[in-house]
Amino acid sequence: MAIFKTFRRALRNTALLWAFIFFFVNSSRGEWITLEQVNPASQLIKGNWMSLKPVSPSTENGRTSSPLPDFSSFKNVKEKKEQFFQFMLPKIKLANTKIRAERERLQNILDRDKSDPISNDADKTFLATLKSKYRVSEKLDPSDALNALFSKIDEVPASLVLAQSANESGWGTSRFAIEARNMFGIWCFREGCGIKPLQRAEGKKYEVAKYNSIQESVEAYMLNINSHRAYRELRRIRSKTRADNGDPSGMALAEGLETYSARGEEYVKEIKQLIRVNKLQRFNS
Repeated sequence: MAIFKTFRRALRNTALLWAFIFFFVNSSRGEWITLEQVNPASQLIKGNWMSLKPVSPSTENGRTSSPLPDFSSFKNVKEKKEQFFQFMLPKIKLANTKIRAERERLQNILDRDKSDPISNDADKTFLATLKSKYRVSEKLDPSDALNALFSKIDEVPASLVLAQSANESGWGTSRFAIEARNMFGIWCFREGCGIKPLQRAEGKKYEVAKYNSIQESVEAYMLNINSHRAYRELRRIRSKTRADNGDPSGMALAEGLETYSARGEEYVKEIKQLIRVNKLQRFNS
């Protein structure tokens, strides 16, 4: 009996040793362990993945960036979600404030002189900057260019931004959220512009874009939504809502996100479910 107990104790210690070695090797390679990797057969929602690696503040050009909270440390799911929303919301409001300022100045130019709205050098420089930023063709006549800018320069509802950031960053716990401050899974295509995905297909050149701060990530996401041709349907829905004197909602604009993910309509349903289940419309005001 004593021999059996000794054998069982030795077997248990060996198992613990191998578990420790496995964790150490994976951590030292800089890889991230998610619940999907631990149990790939289970039906897990991406937003519930948790990193098992401790979070440490990152630096960029010798400057410490605004740290991302360790959202994986929260045991209470409801508390974790609320803390995520409260962390992201001020950054979303600031980004929308900047967009609103651009839109208001654009409106002021039109209101000042309907017959010749672009009458001075300051206005011309401002409009040229906006056309470059929002990808509006220089070949358009002034009237069409202004209409195109108004369609593109508009706020993105907080409910939509919160839902996509939660989905794309695994509630702030993904490798790309922590290492690259990228909360929206945005790609870039210049070598060294970001972080190479560990499971990138052979022959592919894209990287996941790296930002200096979460604020920069939010603003890059909104510019992408407001300028890329892939989201013309989203902007059309928003413009129509404005024309009908309504306030664009995240639920409505989510219909224009079919090209944001390879999952298409399923992705749209997932974003709308996140908005509905978490009552994210309350953050739009």
